[in-house]
Amino acid sequence: MPTPSAIPITLRLIRKDKTANKDDIIKIHTYSDVDSVEYMIEYVDPESSTKSGTVHHSSEWMSGDEIDTYLDSLFTLLTRDDDPFDKFQIAAPGFPCILLKVEELKKARVREAIRDVLPVLTKFWKA
Repeated sequence: MPTPSAIPITLRLIRKDKTANKDDIIKIHTYSDVDSVEYMIEYVDPESSTKSGTVHHSSEWMSGDEIDTYLDSLFTLLTRDDDPFDKFQIAAPGFPCILLKVEELKKARVREAIRDVLPVLTKFWKA
């Protein structure tokens, strides 16, 4: 059975009011064994609670290509949202925590740099 990475990549979507408990949080975990690497996306949206007060929390297994597609869609939609988040923060093992205005995600170079972190982290996690 694959073993999880000790530290996930954490993407934090920050609202303009800067209330941390309202941030949407996406965690990307890697699970690897000798033959393969899989990823799990974990998403928490504290603003979308059920009638019972349970916070929306979901997770999904993905391949590396699916992660790329997920991130491309996320970046595109974040920059076109009618009620946009203000900031995007990425925290990853071996990297400084980066805080960007969501508008910066419109720049291809920024999007590519974020996507390029994944293969580096896969190697970092296996070390």
